[in-house]
Amino acid sequence: MLVNVIGVAALVAVLVVAGRLTSGNLRPPATTATLPALVVHPTSTVPSPVVARIRFRQPVNGVAVGPDAVWVAHGCAISRVDPRTNRVVARVAGMRPRRDACAVLGVRVGAGAVWASLWGMGLLRRLR
Repeated sequence: MLVNVIGVAALVAVLVVAGRLTSGNLRPPATTATLPALVVHPTSTVPSPVVARIRFRQPVNGVAVGPDAVWVAHGCAISRVDPRTNRVVARVAGMRPRRDACAVLGVRVGAGAVWASLWGMGLLRRLR
């Protein structure tokens, strides 16, 4: 029985070696010209320069980018910033401060509107 197992193993080994020697498609290609090389560039350690600084009176709580504007949540307000001029061009109306707490927690753009979550006041939707 052991002789049969050794014989079968030797036969398989001979067939594998013979197949590799006679078959060109089992060998790796001679050149890799057909495959594009994957080049990974290291992350630059040079900091990117600041191109604009827009100041708000309250801390910024959220930023959302739409197709034609950047919406900034700060304090009790949401401002629309023109990305070409880096200036505040509008503020969302109808947001009155409450005496206990007032804060816009976050802002998102989607489904044709600007959405904001307000502390203690729910959700605000403004059409763009």
